[in-house]
Amino acid sequence: MKINFSNEKTFSIAIMTGSFHTDYSRMIVDAFCEQLKEENIQIYLFQGFDATRYLSLNAYVDDSFDRHYYSIFEYSNFLKPDLLIVSFGTISAVPSPLSLQSFLKGMPQMPVIVLEDDSKIENGISVTVDNYGGMKACVEHLIHEHGCTKIVYVSGPENVSDSKLRLKGYQDAMRENGLAVGQEQIVYGDFTDQVDSIVRELLHYVPDAEAIVCANDEMAESAYRVIREKGLLPGKDILVTGFDDNDFAKMMNPALTTVRQDFLEVSSMAAKKVSDLINGEKIESEIIPAKLIVRGSCGCKGNTDDGSGVLEEEQTNKAYREHSKVKNLQSENIISSLILRGILTRGIKTKDFFDRLGRILNQIGTRRSYIALLPEPLPVSHTSQLFLPESIRLYMKQVDEDVISYDHADAPTVLRGQMQQVMGERGIVHKQMAVFPLFSGEYHFGVFFVELSRESMLFYYTLSLEIGTGISYLLLTLEEEKAHLELEEKNRQLDYSATHDALTGLYNRFGTIENAEALIAEGTDTEVYAALMADLDHLKQINDTLGHEAGDTAIKRTAEILRKVLPKEAVIGRIGGDEFECVVKMKGGDPENFAVQIRKMCDEYNEMTDNPYYLGISVGYALFSPKDTVLSDAMKKADEKLYQAKQSRRKNVIR
Repeated sequence: MKINFSNEKTFSIAIMTGSFHTDYSRMIVDAFCEQLKEENIQIYLFQGFDATRYLSLNAYVDDSFDRHYYSIFEYSNFLKPDLLIVSFGTISAVPSPLSLQSFLKGMPQMPVIVLEDDSKIENGISVTVDNYGGMKACVEHLIHEHGCTKIVYVSGPENVSDSKLRLKGYQDAMRENGLAVGQEQIVYGDFTDQVDSIVRELLHYVPDAEAIVCANDEMAESAYRVIREKGLLPGKDILVTGFDDNDFAKMMNPALTTVRQDFLEVSSMAAKKVSDLINGEKIESEIIPAKLIVRGSCGCKGNTDDGSGVLEEEQTNKAYREHSKVKNLQSENIISSLILRGILTRGIKTKDFFDRLGRILNQIGTRRSYIALLPEPLPVSHTSQLFLPESIRLYMKQVDEDVISYDHADAPTVLRGQMQQVMGERGIVHKQMAVFPLFSGEYHFGVFFVELSRESMLFYYTLSLEIGTGISYLLLTLEEEKAHLELEEKNRQLDYSATHDALTGLYNRFGTIENAEALIAEGTDTEVYAALMADLDHLKQINDTLGHEAGDTAIKRTAEILRKVLPKEAVIGRIGGDEFECVVKMKGGDPENFAVQIRKMCDEYNEMTDNPYYLGISVGYALFSPKDTVLSDAMKKADEKLYQAKQSRRKNVIR
């Protein structure tokens, strides 16, 4: 492959990978950016996101989310870079994947360097690792050095090229050493660390397995968990190997025996070919050798688990760093979810919406960003493909504190191939510009370009989802008359969420205060009220012993009992994890009767059910009149009584 390139302009490349949540995708992109950082090259990052496995945790799988996100690659047509670098092994691991040839038909027609797939393509080359030889050497090590004869295999997706080659390496190593491979010895995963269920299935059908060979390191993490679930030790009772040698492989306990894909060598080779192309040289495909890295998980001498669960210092430090990353991500996610709260107001105009958004982006440290929308929202389902129009419209461009926004009527049109020119005004060169699709529900709105560091990729991904939701709301306001009923329903749901607890349907803290004050305001100063504080006994013990699902059930049963015992007009709210506040207008009687009835219903519930825990509710109360006591003081007194009541609760609620 050879191209003629003018030295008068900055050379630009688009790096395309699959889910940036996987170690492999992150390492590939990081290595490229590091290798090319000294070059005068514009890099555009197109990274997908495998959403289906996260949505399935809620028993809800919607492939259209992935369809939305993988539209990002088609947006490269609006940039028309000089070269594509495609990590097709990660891209093709999504549901209903295309072949490499079909995928490239939707991309700009220009030179391409493909990783993880050696299919012959026009005007392109491949840089691949010896997947077949590396996996074969790994399996032969288990056979020759450890005498394994019952070796099972966790493959990657059936449609992925490097997955196929690794599987063939396993099968040939077994066959050439006279070992049978039955259908039950192979399962197919998705290259993530969430394949516990298929590893369980594998060991169910092959209970005498001596070794589990995994097609990558992340799936080996699942194998470790499942082995330990069975009361066994990886690297001792069942040997485990992986493939890739990602950052975490040597930190695992025991350290993972794996096949090293030298990401630095892969990226160096590809980067060299980029340089050769710029210099007008012809480049050819390359296959890079893969090296077996022997550690403790295959039974060789190394970092093994003695059953105590104690990690070495290096692993502890790694775990701490990962924990810090999680905390940072949580903070960033909170920021991203709150950003739109200050932008979205009823009846806001398009220009004002994007102007506020651009200024907030500047405040949080964004150097440059652009938002362009389709002429009309595009409906997308899990069965449909995106067919983007010939143009998009620029609604916002933000360069540091300089923000320019447009109304719907005057947003400038950008044709295919022109977006790079728009972003290059005033001689700006974006060293790393990421691209995110904007969508909400079934509608696809457009695209978000932002200059960022690799470390902030996840934050801006989350932010892009919030922006998509905001644009959806904005478009509703533009068609307010047509969508009046839909908008009213949306506002009702938002109001309900703001005042109610999602788990129990009771008021939340804000809703409790608001409605309790309204209840008191309806009466006279001389009327008598009861302030009640209720506490679910030992929720932490239930959560820690039986899991949060059991704890959630106990919280919901507590809410039901409070509803049944207290009058219909009473204000009942959940104000914390296990805490409930109630305000009742008294019409005679003693609030102690409420406490008695609550305890009685708990006893009846415990007798009727075979739950592994006892449901107990401690109650404190205080009578008050608004003329001499404010609500907050009454609640403090009730809380003091609650503390006294808790002294007589069960010491242990586990049966």
